[in-house]
Amino acid sequence: MRGPGTHQLRQVPPRYTLLLSMLHNPTYAGAYVFGRNERHLTLVDGQVRRQRRTRLPWEAWKVCLKNHHPAYIRWEEYMANQKKLATNHPNYQQPDQRGAAREGSALLQGLVLCGRCGHRMQTAYREPARPYGGPGQPRGGPHVGA
Repeated sequence: MRGPGTHQLRQVPPRYTLLLSMLHNPTYAGAYVFGRNERHLTLVDGQVRRQRRTRLPWEAWKVCLKNHHPAYIRWEEYMANQKKLATNHPNYQQPDQRGAAREGSALLQGLVLCGRCGHRMQTAYREPARPYGGPGQPRGGPHVGA
């Protein structure tokens, strides 16, 4: 099958980033949206030096027209998926946000919290004798782990 121009169409296995962007895209829920992101520019000596993009919560989008076109999933399913994706995202500073079960040989990967401060412990495979430690803390530091 040939596409427009000289390009050939071919099927390739999907990549993780493509699948994740599809899950975050409200178009698949039948919505037309605009203003999902904000750009922040930093000026140094009158010239733009850094651009930073911030993803806004859906309540802050400038335009959100639900049921704009036929959807693959319902809006409620899309929102439930967004909540699940946010919960599965590893955030080591918020102990109430578990994160997804992770791969690796550590039995409690992503589930162990520090006994003193409540921060999520991270796995360090370089030191097999004690695989759990706090973020940015040397082994044997002030965090209490497994």
